[in-house]
Amino acid sequence: MFEDIENKKVLVTGSSSGIGASIAELFSTYKAKTGIHHNSKREEAVKLQKRIKNVGGEAELFKGDLLEKSTRENLIHNFTEVFGRIDVLINNAGGVYGNRNFLDIDEDSWNRT
Repeated sequence: MFEDIENKKVLVTGSSSGIGASIAELFSTYKAKTGIHHNSKREEAVKLQKRIKNVGGEAELFKGDLLEKSTRENLIHNFTEVFGRIDVLINNAGGVYGNRNFLDIDEDSWNRT
């Protein structure tokens, strides 16, 4: 089922830990070339990159706060500069800002989330 993943270029946002890290590792086990996006968890991202490389995978780090317009505009460009193209994009990054009852969320909290 995963044979077609080999050599695909995969970018996983928010992949320094948790679900994103698991997704990046899974793609790497099938020999995809993986972009590890992180914001504040650089140490975890570096550890993930080392785990991937230790089993013969290829992974590069991409830092940036996706709440910043410049990061959103440049992430794909930076990834394709390294890998040549993008085959798969996993938009995993996210968070909840202004944690409150769903019906009481203001527009700014909604947009940031």
